[in-house]
Amino acid sequence: MAQFIGEVIVRAKITTATHDIATQITKDLAADVAAEVDLIGLVHEVKPGDVYPDKGEKARFADTQSFDYAQVEGALCVFEHIIESRDEEPYKELLEGFGWSAMRMVAVQAGDICDRAFKHMESLGYEFTGAYDWEFVPDVCRHLDWNALFNDNQYNNGRYDPNIDELVNVLITAEMATVEPGKRLFHKEEMTADDYIKACRAEAERQWGYGDLVSDHPEHITAAMEAGQTPTEITYELGKQFDLTPRDAYLG
Repeated sequence: MAQFIGEVIVRAKITTATHDIATQITKDLAADVAAEVDLIGLVHEVKPGDVYPDKGEKARFADTQSFDYAQVEGALCVFEHIIESRDEEPYKELLEGFGWSAMRMVAVQAGDICDRAFKHMESLGYEFTGAYDWEFVPDVCRHLDWNALFNDNQYNNGRYDPNIDELVNVLITAEMATVEPGKRLFHKEEMTADDYIKACRAEAERQWGYGDLVSDHPEHITAAMEAGQTPTEITYELGKQFDLTPRDAYLG
């Protein structure tokens, strides 16, 4: 009888231990799945120009797998401009050295820069009287560092992601200094409330990667518009106030 009771106790201990092991395995698997889900979410949130939070380095634009309509349009416009200007520098030398295939890939990255510059100018209240494809895009292209762009896009040698605010300031300054007021590519007019909100959304997306920042805080937007703040200023202040992470500097 004592031997029987001993065997029962041993079997009970084995069963309990097996249950504990199975429970721990289940927990480990659940943690692995959760980690994988978090990783998938992270990958989908990374956009061109962003920083990978776990590596602390700039994301390479050439590795981008999907593009929105505006980026595609920008790339096509850049490539049209290059075809039209293929006998002019710097395109002639670049085409001779790298070929059309490489130029197509670089045009995609240049098109993204043009798209972001255009949206930033809209957010500042500028309206365009000239054509985006035949005037604005060529103007932006003339201010790009094409050697740095090729080094990044084709050789993974450094990151070329010009500061859009500085680029736009150069465009505006050059236009105002060299072109008569009535013939300029763009001009600035007082925005309506709808235009102001639209510009704020564009700025919130550019600065923080979060356009809904505007709809989350409509009272701040209204107050800023009445106070004469620019969309750039108010969206920057809101992002700082609510401790958002800048779109292009997750790690500073």
